[in-house]
Amino acid sequence: MKMILMALALTLGFSVFAAKPHAVLVIGTTHYNPGATIPALARELRGCGFKTTLIRSEENPEKNPKGLPGLEALATADVAVFYMRFLTLPSEQMKHIEDYLKSGKPVVGFRTSTHGFAYPKKDALYKWNHGFGSDALGTKYFIHGKGPTQVKLAEGAEDHEILKGIDLSKPMEAPGTLYLADLPKDAKVLLTGTGNFTRTGKITNGFGTHDIKPVMTDEVAWTWKNKWGGRVFATSLGHPGSFAEEKFIRFYVNGIHWAAGLPVPKADKKFETVAAGMKGRAKRQNATRSPNEKEKKPRGNPDDGRNRQTGKKAEPKDPQLAKYAIFEKTAPRPGTTTAVDTKLPLALPKGTRIAFIGNTLLDRAQNFGHFEAALQQAFPKSELTVRNLTWAADQLGTEPRPANFADVEQHLTIAQADVIFAAYGFNESFAGESGLPEFRQKLSNYVAELKRKAFNGKSAPQIVLVSPIANENVKGVAAADRNNKNIAAYTKVMREVAKEQRVGFADVYSATESAMASAGSDLTINGCHLNDEGYQVFARELFKQTFGKTAPQASQALQAAVVEKNKQFFRRYRPVNTFYYTGGRNKSYGYLDFLPAMRNFDIMVQNRDRRIWDLAQGKKVSAKIDDSNVPPLPTTTASRGANKWMSPADELKAFKVDPRFEVNLFASEEQFPEIACPIQIRWDARGRMWVSCSTTYPHVYPGNEPDDKLVILEDTDGDGRADKSTVFADNLHIPLSFEFGDGGVYVSEEPHMTFIKDTDGDGKADYRRQVLTGFGCEDSHHALHDFVWSPDGDLIFRESIFHHSQIETPYGPVRQQNSGWFRFEPRLHRLTSFGTYHSTNPWGVTFDDWGQHVASHPIYAQAFHALDPVYPKQHPRPAGLRAYSGTCGQEFVDFASWPKEMQGGYVKVRYKPTNRVEFHKWKKTEFGYDEEYVGDIIFSSNLSFIPVDLRYGPRGAMYVCDWYNPIKGHAQYSLRDERRDRKSGRIWRILPKGAKLATPPKMVGESTAKLLNILKRPEYRYRYWAKRELRERDPQEVKVALDKWVGALNSNDARHRHHQMEAVWMYRNIESENTRLLAELLDCEKPEARAAATHQLRYWHASFKDGDARLRKAANDKDPIVRMEAAIATSYIGTPKAMDALADTTKHPHGGHLAYGMRTALGASTMLPHWQFNHHLTMHNAPLRKFISEFAKNAKIATDVNYSAKDAQFDSQKNLKVVRITTIKERMLYDVTRFEVKAGQPVKLEFINPDATPHNLVIVKPGSGDEVGLAATRMAADPELAKSGQYIPKSDKVLFHTKMVPPIAGETLRFMAPTKPGQYPYVCTFPGHWTIMKGVMVVK
Repeated sequence: MKMILMALALTLGFSVFAAKPHAVLVIGTTHYNPGATIPALARELRGCGFKTTLIRSEENPEKNPKGLPGLEALATADVAVFYMRFLTLPSEQMKHIEDYLKSGKPVVGFRTSTHGFAYPKKDALYKWNHGFGSDALGTKYFIHGKGPTQVKLAEGAEDHEILKGIDLSKPMEAPGTLYLADLPKDAKVLLTGTGNFTRTGKITNGFGTHDIKPVMTDEVAWTWKNKWGGRVFATSLGHPGSFAEEKFIRFYVNGIHWAAGLPVPKADKKFETVAAGMKGRAKRQNATRSPNEKEKKPRGNPDDGRNRQTGKKAEPKDPQLAKYAIFEKTAPRPGTTTAVDTKLPLALPKGTRIAFIGNTLLDRAQNFGHFEAALQQAFPKSELTVRNLTWAADQLGTEPRPANFADVEQHLTIAQADVIFAAYGFNESFAGESGLPEFRQKLSNYVAELKRKAFNGKSAPQIVLVSPIANENVKGVAAADRNNKNIAAYTKVMREVAKEQRVGFADVYSATESAMASAGSDLTINGCHLNDEGYQVFARELFKQTFGKTAPQASQALQAAVVEKNKQFFRRYRPVNTFYYTGGRNKSYGYLDFLPAMRNFDIMVQNRDRRIWDLAQGKKVSAKIDDSNVPPLPTTTASRGANKWMSPADELKAFKVDPRFEVNLFASEEQFPEIACPIQIRWDARGRMWVSCSTTYPHVYPGNEPDDKLVILEDTDGDGRADKSTVFADNLHIPLSFEFGDGGVYVSEEPHMTFIKDTDGDGKADYRRQVLTGFGCEDSHHALHDFVWSPDGDLIFRESIFHHSQIETPYGPVRQQNSGWFRFEPRLHRLTSFGTYHSTNPWGVTFDDWGQHVASHPIYAQAFHALDPVYPKQHPRPAGLRAYSGTCGQEFVDFASWPKEMQGGYVKVRYKPTNRVEFHKWKKTEFGYDEEYVGDIIFSSNLSFIPVDLRYGPRGAMYVCDWYNPIKGHAQYSLRDERRDRKSGRIWRILPKGAKLATPPKMVGESTAKLLNILKRPEYRYRYWAKRELRERDPQEVKVALDKWVGALNSNDARHRHHQMEAVWMYRNIESENTRLLAELLDCEKPEARAAATHQLRYWHASFKDGDARLRKAANDKDPIVRMEAAIATSYIGTPKAMDALADTTKHPHGGHLAYGMRTALGASTMLPHWQFNHHLTMHNAPLRKFISEFAKNAKIATDVNYSAKDAQFDSQKNLKVVRITTIKERMLYDVTRFEVKAGQPVKLEFINPDATPHNLVIVKPGSGDEVGLAATRMAADPELAKSGQYIPKSDKVLFHTKMVPPIAGETLRFMAPTKPGQYPYVCTFPGHWTIMKGVMVVK
């Protein structure tokens, strides 16, 4: 009856809904971010009288095998709104959609819904891949263009009801590319769109072959009646940027009303927009409710201020500021000139401009200023300008920089360098003796290029090559024994190249080696990086060799002035938040946030240059630097709204608290102004809370100095409220994280990790050392964070998206980009990178009872411990595995005072899209672990509540660190937005009602034996703090006590295996071993213990006589977590035997986290060489070959990993021919066996190898295919020639070739086609492949 009435209503044009019409909105993709826009659309519908239900998944629905729970709500829907893409829903879920369509009810479809499904061909539901678009919406998907779409009114549509209230008198621009359509004749077109296409002509994709022109016009919005009689409103618009414009919001709302048979809203009704600037590929914010929870009650949450426009206009741009933007795309490059020889001793006439380039040696030198101060003192009348353009861990050919950051040559041009000091050789030396020829060639070429560039606009520079310093043996690492032989060899090559190229050379290796060999204190902090005393030795020797005389003694005032100048120039040259200055996020606020600041920094640096010259000349200077000539920064744009600020008392009232708990304010800015902007909290062994606070965040601007703090809060009377505050350290720089250790505190200070300490016992930090440097500077909220000690005593931390990090260590350079983890072993000065993959805002870290690493992006981080691939590659994204941002701290519930039903689960805090403290169950799955959201402990309706950390206190209460701020966002607001709150900060305390507070065990001053007994406690935090205390003790004393403790353990104890595992972890905490104990755990009955023990096997493997057998046994364990740990362990062991164990894991069932651990172990830099060119292994191991093929299916293979400016210049040629050739898996064939080019035409050939076997592509002279193929086969018989695995004959018949491309990899080949027409064969020269793996390039 209802359907009959609806049909009548649609015919007569009136509504029959007695109750509110029910709109069900289905979010079936993360593409174009409907997770943010469709809920906003639902809000507008509710404002128009609709009842709405949102169907969404907590995971990416395109990858989630569980599909979209909640689709049964379609049964009661009056209109269904779809925003889907490439789904493969379970059949029972798809049936809900089929039933809805067949009922003839209205359908609304957005953008990607035309290709809403992607079922395999053999699946019975395959018909819906095109059928949903064609039959339900009116068109299937074909192809889309590039850039925005110009939208205009379709002919004859001006009076359509959907377009009421929308001004279409002029064409309008819609964000998002044009989608081509093919509508039925009876469809009513409302809007057409015109867009650009970069690829033209006959284009074939997975949806057919299309004739594409550079500019095309097609339908972008229409109405229709589908095959089941349902009223349809569909549009290929729906890019998130369109939701930032009210006219599009109105259009979408009108369309839904029309489809539902309702009058459209009146023209004067206002609609709220969603913040512009969201990228279509942005990840969906994690669901704020269970997947099928209806949106009846939004729980009082007001709209986020980011999504409201203030109407304030941006200040007009000053064109004069553009010159302060030093971008790779626009910065000037040097002209060429006649090279000049550099003769030592060097002369420095007045006005000489000096630049330092190279690695950490000169990078860290700027913090001490000894050499530069000596320069200025020795040449006081020359008024030298010195600019430090170095970068930590730079080496020849490897100089990673932030996106669009100008390269070294461009910066040398800006600096107008007359003299260049270049420090290289240290990072290169880790290639050993075999790397010397390549180093010699690279250095020679590099110097030859530098010599012929006129960086100063007039003449070539004088160049001084600076050798590496010697390494020294220090406690923890015998760096001299490890490295000096190679460093000496590379120094010798540098001397020889300098002589050949006629440039200066300074051998600081010999002098530092001698100084380090003499009695006295260490000259380095870690065996390879100089301390202050070491830099004095270095400065004296570098000066003597460069100028042929003893360096003068500079005054402390001059040295301090040099360091101050370097500090301000560093902020200009390498600013924090570089991605918002040079990179992809500089569009909205980059102009106002950076260019005026860059101008001011330049002025400040020049002021400091003048001060340095005056001091060098003996002139009196004022105590304070005169920066009165620095203009004020322009006013920033405040185009978005802010959230409501509340007092702590009012904020508490806005909390909705689980009735089982009570919440009170532990501390706030009202009592303790010094805790403004708190970021992280930690507890020390004395039961005091430490808080890192940053009013500097997100950025330091000219004229300001960072004054961030570590604050100690104490509750001295035990009433649950802090009553004492002490500032332990100030003048810190954005301390995103910190952790106690080695008698002090390790602190994140982008781009450094520093160590601070109180040495005189007054409770204030008075010692500060830069431990590691070179971490990314691209984004201050993605910088080093989540410092935590692993159960076995490593300091683990991570970075996030955008960052490019490279850190020198005595074990070699460590590089990582775009997110990943680091493991630091302070006693050994060793840094290891692992688990790299693209992730955003991945905050929050803890470990479960058995030491399993838990985070946010991903949740089950234990599966992500494989060592990194060869830099700059990354591991694949965790498709189908739970990983999301928007949360911070986590704590497992293990205090007995907490509810029984919560034990073993964990609490986390969420700061977006809602603000709450939530509880999750922790469950073992078939191949890993996962969380299950249960409910909220605190839910706030005030979005200024921003919980950023969570920690148990020593008595079992839980504390929430609240970065209370009406401005929540980094990219969404100007970094200088004056509404950023720099005064508020709250710490909240959560406790179960009626709970008896725990009595914490004594830590400080307790005996080692009693501290070890704390390891038996069920509370993770007590064990964590006890191990931290034990690490501070004498390792030998702890080992003796630990041996005794292990021997006294009761095997009948229910947690006996856990106690043993704690002992294993403790042994590694003190750099000791107990292989007998680990062997017992590897063989024990408890799978959790076997898994944890296998994790440790990665470190102690070499100490076992039967280590390989034990690893292989674990790889074949019946428990999937044990197999996962074994797979990951192979990446740390990295031997052929380890490869055998890894191959064994493929013989057993795998999926989920286990498969990911196996996949990433195979991709690790240590394991890849064992199989990528091992044709025998992959061909004779069917399970391994199948596994490789499985993960190759979805692998996105890059062909231009090291894309350069030279490549970009080649690709910019107008007549460029682009060819893409892919190998056909397991068939030894190319998918393209013939292509045509014009004689002399530039060709870009993208070669992709998804096969499990290496392949290449070699283009040869006409008629030479067989000859070259046979020559390659003969190479396989020569051990020396076969060693490289390249099999490319040295023959003049070979014209162009790729390298031998390993499985699941690619390469781009760029060349100019031969000028002589003909047929040029191409073959794969892997031995034996050439007979069938061939094609021809036809030159016309």
